[in-house]
Amino acid sequence: MMDENRFWEIIDSSRQEATKAKIELPHGFIKYHEKTLADALRKLSPQEIVVFDDRLSTTLIRLTVGTGTRLFGIRRLW
Repeated sequence: MMDENRFWEIIDSSRQEATKAKIELPHGFIKYHEKTLADALRKLSPQEIVVFDDRLSTTLIRLTVGTGTRLFGIRRLW
């Protein structure tokens, strides 16, 4: 499994990149963040992408099952 810090680093840096574009919110930003995240993932090896996907699935399950951090976690993803 991917280290949680590395996982969030990839998401956070792609979100920062999307923020620089000054895209109209909310849907334009989300679509552009999807693009910047995909660009970041393309730089990873196939094995790293699989590990990222595993971490994403685990995080989404944890956020769905958990209650206190759910809204924070979903906000952090996007």
